[in-house]
Amino acid sequence: MAGLLAARVLADRFQTVLVLERDPLPTPWERPETPDETWCNRRPGTPQADHVHVLLARGQQILESLFPGFANDLATSGAVEVNWTADCAMMGLGSWNPRVSSDLVTRTSSRSLLESLVRRRLQAIPNVIFMSGVAVQGLVVAGDRVTGVRLEGNSAQNLVSTLATETLLGAQLVVDAMGRNSQMPRWLQQLGYGSVPEVTIDAKLGYASRWYQMPADYLAQVAQDPENTWKSILLWAKPPHQPRAGVLYPVEGNRWVVTVSGTNGDYPPADEEGFLAFVRSLRDPAIARAIASAQPISDIKLYRGTANRWRHYEQLATFPIGLALLGDAVCTFNPIYGQGMTGAALGAVTLGDCLDRAQSELGLDWGQFTHLFRQELARVIQLPWLMATGEDLRWPATEGPRPDRPTRWMQAYLERVLHLTDAHKDIHETVWKIQHMILSPQALFHPSIMMRVGGAWLYQRLLANWFPAWGPENLNLTPSFLGARR
Repeated sequence: MAGLLAARVLADRFQTVLVLERDPLPTPWERPETPDETWCNRRPGTPQADHVHVLLARGQQILESLFPGFANDLATSGAVEVNWTADCAMMGLGSWNPRVSSDLVTRTSSRSLLESLVRRRLQAIPNVIFMSGVAVQGLVVAGDRVTGVRLEGNSAQNLVSTLATETLLGAQLVVDAMGRNSQMPRWLQQLGYGSVPEVTIDAKLGYASRWYQMPADYLAQVAQDPENTWKSILLWAKPPHQPRAGVLYPVEGNRWVVTVSGTNGDYPPADEEGFLAFVRSLRDPAIARAIASAQPISDIKLYRGTANRWRHYEQLATFPIGLALLGDAVCTFNPIYGQGMTGAALGAVTLGDCLDRAQSELGLDWGQFTHLFRQELARVIQLPWLMATGEDLRWPATEGPRPDRPTRWMQAYLERVLHLTDAHKDIHETVWKIQHMILSPQALFHPSIMMRVGGAWLYQRLLANWFPAWGPENLNLTPSFLGARR
């Protein structure tokens, strides 16, 4: 997705944009005649397409700005409209969160459908050319500047000339959006730029997913009785002792994707009996009850590569001019938090902004752009990185650098905020909008929220002194005098 969105941004700023794909291009999407047909083909390079893929509200806003009318494309393709604070039954750190309508509305779909629609829009742009079945094998460099890439693959012969045993493709700008398997650290080291600093935080989370056909007319029932039904279910894990989580997610074709996860090595199994037992072991039986009346339509798929990893290219003392990296090639987040595609969209927007800022009457200052983009992308990554790793570091067996004192303080404060979402609708909505990157986490420090957090903390301390045998896990954090709003 990062490469496709980068291509859209570059199409407004360059004469020709060439998108190089290792995988064969998937068959163009067409809506099938019956719900049980395949809705769109998955590329081999997107194994996570079998699992829940969330495009956060901020990401959907960006796609709409890049492709006007994209929300309508999703709607006509069968993507489900979800008001996240009203249509999603969510169990946070406490019990079920309140449900109230808000403007936090998106369309939910499979990753394959979303990518297919983006690709279709790009293929309609005359100066964007797709070239599939080729693999980039390295950079072509002249002095301190990247001037192109080395390719291999039969399709390469159709576009570029062969010199000796290598196929070279020249370019003013090379963008690496090759994902978590990008070879750029090795290539840069071979060119003498040194080792790329890298930070990894791994909560040892694994998940399993299965697709189901919804019961007949289920969404019609939701429309008739929205207060007592739901479109999606989200059951969070609860550090440090309840490592299992689950989500039921509606997608096109009247289907559900059910993904269950376990942290610190508590992985869900791939066999039928084990998968269903894992679903039943979640903090609430809501998902188990839902799929009991649904028809499974896929095998159970597993995924394990969920570590957060940030390659700090912005920290390199020297860097080749005319090279940019974004998406998972720079930073991968634990997929359970759904930040990947929206992070890629933010990176693409940042790419365009930096190209514009480096432009002058004398033309594009490539040195300024190359430096500026690395620094600005790091700034954009910082927030989702702190959100994802902050949650993962709550688990005792998580591997990676331990949080410093300010981060630990923030974790403690956030945990107290999350305990209040059960009873305070405004806090619940604020947390949702932060998760969807619509609001900054600074919104959690509004005086009205801080007062309630402080009041709940004082109340808990008083109860702990009066009734020490109860234990902190049994103390109510939302006393009536704090103005609980249901």
